Amino acid sequence: MTRTLLILLCLCSSALSQTTIYHSSRSNEKEPISASFRLSDLAQPSLTNVSFQMSLGSSATQQFRPILSLQDSSTAILQLILADTLRDYSLKECRIDDRPGLWFYSGDSLRHLFYIRPDASLEWEIILDSPTTVRQFTFPIKLENLIAYYQPELTATEKAEGYHRPDSIVGSYAIYRRSGGKLLHITRPRAFDADGNAIWCDLKIDSLLTITIPEHFLATATFPIRIDPSFGYSTAGASSLAAASIRCYGNRNSNYRYTAGPNQRVDSFRVHLRTLTGNNDTVDVALYSWNGGIQSRLDTAVWVFTASATASWVSSAQVAQFLTNGTTYTLAINHHEGTPRISYDVGYSGDHGYDTVDDLPVTWTEDGTGTYLISMQAWYSTIATTNTPTRRRRL
Repeated sequence: MTRTLLILLCLCSSALSQTTIYHSSRSNEKEPISASFRLSDLAQPSLTNVSFQMSLGSSATQQFRPILSLQDSSTAILQLILADTLRDYSLKECRIDDRPGLWFYSGDSLRHLFYIRPDASLEWEIILDSPTTVRQFTFPIKLENLIAYYQPELTATEKAEGYHRPDSIVGSYAIYRRSGGKLLHITRPRAFDADGNAIWCDLKIDSLLTITIPEHFLATATFPIRIDPSFGYSTAGASSLAAASIRCYGNRNSNYRYTAGPNQRVDSFRVHLRTLTGNNDTVDVALYSWNGGIQSRLDTAVWVFTASATASWVSSAQVAQFLTNGTTYTLAINHHEGTPRISYDVGYSGDHGYDTVDDLPVTWTEDGTGTYLISMQAWYSTIATTNTPTRRRRL
């Protein structure tokens, strides 16, 4: 029996791979009463031990109810009520660009469509068939053991320093587990009319998921109109920062610190990044102790990671650094050479601290804090002290 233990500083929305729609139908009827989308992380399919499934409706009921649920094998649950559950709705199968899809009506002129995109992500389209003055759509949402982090527009300083956030991520939400690690990303919706005109919509998530169409677009649009928020499943962040030569980033978020147990060691590090220039763009990663702040670097060597042309997880060689029972640890990263771009999501204030030095210091001096959840991971194992097998866990 094997399990895996992770410390995570994660960010980014990616795609879904090996995604298939499975549906359950009523007896002697073709219309399904529920459907499930079994997802795996395209960024690291062989290392994701947490299963993840999205379902529409429930096979336990006698009729279709328009509730979208997302759940992994931990205790994280996202539930979205798409329409009034007191009415009867029919869930129907369809094909979009020869890919499986499902749709249902939730009103006289409103349809919901779900299908698999060519990049393997799951598309949710809200379709307005007839002219309407209603431009705001709200759906009750439940986040259990999850945190929704809003991704704002880059500041002028961030833009000047070379940070990057795609248009679809500005105004979106990164969904993280409270226990650590990213679950998925809900991108900013975009509305398209029948003539091909398009505009970004506003997205807000609290107790409701609210989508607002700009008023001037709705007034002049040719119907039908499509609104397309997407669900991307990934453990990496959706934005990227240009690693500065005089700044080291260390994680402060409590969900991404780990207190070691007995007989545990670090096996390897991983970081999600890409190159900017195509040259030898590299970053350093190391493990630090934590005691009310980032403290001292472990004896482990500082590990160097070389960025590739596309954003991807890069792993270190075997580390084999033993940890001290009861000591809390966190990860830190800094620029090594060139202009690497490191993936991250925006979290809450104080999620990271930085030290304005050229190299990862032996003793950390915190010069400031920020809001980044940086895509770094440390893989650990528990070493057996008897002849029992090595036990691995994932945090």
